[in-house]
Amino acid sequence: MFRAAADKDAAFMTTFSEAAKAHKGKMLFSFADVSGGIAEKLAEFMGVQKTDLPLLAAMLPKDMKKYRSATAAADLTVASIGAFADDVLAGKAAEHLKSEPVPET
Repeated sequence: MFRAAADKDAAFMTTFSEAAKAHKGKMLFSFADVSGGIAEKLAEFMGVQKTDLPLLAAMLPKDMKKYRSATAAADLTVASIGAFADDVLAGKAAEHLKSEPVPET
C-alpha cells in the first residue's frame, strides 16, 4: 500500500492492517510513503507518483512484475484485498507497465 504520511490514521489503513492479518502467509503486506529514502525509490520503481496516492499495489519479486488494484483505497475491504492478492499470485491480475507520460502533442 502506497499512502501519504497524512493517511497513517485513515480508515483504509485499518482495513489494510486487518487484511494483512487475515491473509498472513499469502503475501508480504507493507505500506510506504513516496517521499524520501528507500520508499521513494520503491515508488519510483513501481511507477507510483504522489498523484496516485493512496494506492494498493503488488510486485512479484521472481519476475519483477508489478500490479495495481483498480479499487479505490476508500472502497477496499479485507475480502477485496485478499482477492487482489489471490489474483496476483494466480496470474489473473493485469500487469501494470511503467511508461512515460503520453505527450501532449
